[in-house]
Amino acid sequence: MNKKQSVIAAGILAILCCLFCSMCAGVLLARYFAASQKRILTEVTAGLVEAYPQEEKEIMLLVKKGLQPAVRGEEKTADYLSAYGYRLSDFASGYLKRSIGTAFVGTAVVLLLLAGLYGHVQKKRQKRVGELTGYLEKINREGTASILSDAEDMLAPLQDEIYKTVTALRLAREAAVQERKNFADNLANIAHQLKTPVASLSIVAQLMETDGQGGERAVSLRKQTARLERLIEALLTLSRIDAGVLQLEKKEVDIFTLLELSAEGVDEIIRARKIRVDIPNHPDITFQGDMEWSMEAFSNLIKNCAEHTPEGGRIMMDYTGNPLYTQIMIRDTGAGFAPEELPHVFERFYRGKDAGEIGIGIGLSLAKSLIEMQNGFLTAQNLPEGGACFTVRFYHH
Repeated sequence: MNKKQSVIAAGILAILCCLFCSMCAGVLLARYFAASQKRILTEVTAGLVEAYPQEEKEIMLLVKKGLQPAVRGEEKTADYLSAYGYRLSDFASGYLKRSIGTAFVGTAVVLLLLAGLYGHVQKKRQKRVGELTGYLEKINREGTASILSDAEDMLAPLQDEIYKTVTALRLAREAAVQERKNFADNLANIAHQLKTPVASLSIVAQLMETDGQGGERAVSLRKQTARLERLIEALLTLSRIDAGVLQLEKKEVDIFTLLELSAEGVDEIIRARKIRVDIPNHPDITFQGDMEWSMEAFSNLIKNCAEHTPEGGRIMMDYTGNPLYTQIMIRDTGAGFAPEELPHVFERFYRGKDAGEIGIGIGLSLAKSLIEMQNGFLTAQNLPEGGACFTVRFYHH
């Protein structure tokens, strides 16, 4: 049964209910009026026979004649009492009250039936809406769900459209995942192809520097090959993240130890720029994550601060814990982020105007990805007193 047929069937059913209730009300009213007429006629007849017992036969004949249908020409007797001042309203008051009560009861019965019918339709509709909602929730939660049974009702077209949309979205998602995997595979292949020649160049540069050959050119070559090696490692890590194959441990990580080791990873830049690093020791503040990959993420954050902090500046770190999350803040005394660059600092391969030659635009993006894989959240902002600030929150659940 389609939508139009369902509406027609409901309308017919409502009309039949109204007709049935009207017939019942009519029958009840007819029986009531008949009983009232019989009672009145009985009282009048009994009174006349009691007053004129000798005329009992004549009275009964008149009563019997009065019960028969009127013949044309005899209707004038129907208005006989009007000559004595009686009106229809004198006889209708009692009937009117009872008729109103009966009509009210009949109307209430009709309304109850209609309300019951409407409630049944609404309950059935809510059940169907609940089935469709549950289907969508299961798709969102698990990615798949069993197909609902076919039902020819008003929501059947909606169900068909939901199936079509879910199927189209699933196919689009599968295509996007495959495309992303292909991109990650290609990126990994390129990185692996670059690794061997870069390693060879690095060895040559080291030999030239050791033998005293090449001078400053050898030193520059070694620095550039080291930069290429870092770029290749970062690309390999990003490709593993994109492909979903990077496996992270989930162990207790001490924040103080993490920050100390992360700062040691960029110690060369910190010492060269004579930057002071402050890391307070707050015991027993931890989060569940992977120590090695967390060090990679925080080394990139500290490195970014060191590269944009003037010589002799400071990098200050602090961290707190509560039942919901562990929060870590890393801030510097540099110029901060340019307002137009702040929305883009975590975009892959984005380089700000003050990035310099050493920046490749991957470090902050990689840090954000690694932190988010550990149920974390990373933000960047400029402090009112000056300087940039990175805020990391690792949620416990």
